[in-house]
Amino acid sequence: MSSLFKIVGLPPEIRHLFKAGLSAEMVHHLNDVYQRITGSPILKMGSKTTPLRPLKSIEIPGADIWIKNETANRVHSFKWRGAYHLMHRLFGGSDQVDRRVCTASAGNHAQGVAAAARDLQVRATIVMPTTADPVKIGRVREIGGEFVDVVLVGATFNDALTHANGLMAADPSQIFVHPYDDLDVMAGQGTIGIEIQRQLACGMNADFDWIAVPVGGGGLLAGMLVGIKATRPEVKILGVEMAGTERLPALMETGQRIMLTTVNPYAGGVAVKQLGAQTAPIIHALLDAYVAVSDEAVMESMLVLNLDRPDIVEPSGALALAGLTAHIEQLRMQGALDDRTALKCLAVVSGGNYEKSRSASDLESARDRQGLAVRSASIP
Repeated sequence: MSSLFKIVGLPPEIRHLFKAGLSAEMVHHLNDVYQRITGSPILKMGSKTTPLRPLKSIEIPGADIWIKNETANRVHSFKWRGAYHLMHRLFGGSDQVDRRVCTASAGNHAQGVAAAARDLQVRATIVMPTTADPVKIGRVREIGGEFVDVVLVGATFNDALTHANGLMAADPSQIFVHPYDDLDVMAGQGTIGIEIQRQLACGMNADFDWIAVPVGGGGLLAGMLVGIKATRPEVKILGVEMAGTERLPALMETGQRIMLTTVNPYAGGVAVKQLGAQTAPIIHALLDAYVAVSDEAVMESMLVLNLDRPDIVEPSGALALAGLTAHIEQLRMQGALDDRTALKCLAVVSGGNYEKSRSASDLESARDRQGLAVRSASIP
């Protein structure tokens, strides 16, 4: 094995990924993504590091729940990371005259691109579905200012993506910033995994046993799988989907991507019909487990997060916590967890861009179902 490692030239920190079922080509691919993550300019921006903290509004016997709060940045979503990483690679320090990009997004990626466009002085055309949250549309225009043109087309993200592809065909001099299916976008999202490890090294005495990640197109999940497992292969990663938008079962069972005809519209940030062509192979190679949860379960997790701190969290932002609590319950039913267990678990709270009236309505619905008690350990 050691001679093989010498031949393929893998750095020591990622050699352990060369395991049964992973080809040399895949491991080199994972190493490419890992090097992009660790070389990201985002990791040099200490002020951009988001909080990692225990969640005090929930108690689950046998499990210690923490959150990585990605709502605590300028665009209130992890999506800024991938957009900035890619656009900085393209334009950072460049005197290129034609600095134009195009993208499609349901909202959070659009805000990330808008922020990066303003920071790097790049013109951005951002195509969004007409059904996108009005708060997100307004924020894109506010953040990007003169550097951003917003185009509203179609009812779904895939409609917006089709239109954006048409704009690219008409003017191929633009550069497309994909919301998830791009190695540099994945690498930007993967900086969360490196941040978590750095934060663990600064005062916490144990790694997490499980980390739950929401899944839309798979960019965040793929990036975090590489960012975490390159140095901490023992940490297990849980992919969480909305019921009605399940693509992971087919991928993990057959290795093939499926295209859904419909998606669950409740959590717009993850309402994507198909996993990315570049994200899916990484997910298939490295993911430990997956789960899908209901709208009601997500609302209950939004309530748990709101009771912890009165910040607005969107449905896709609460998705990982809903999935994590469902998975913990599954482990308990399987006999793998009891009250004496001390599992350390983390949920990535991925976004907080949500209309206040809709947030209030969802929280009220969750309260009505369970009174004032928080019972998020039991997922419907």
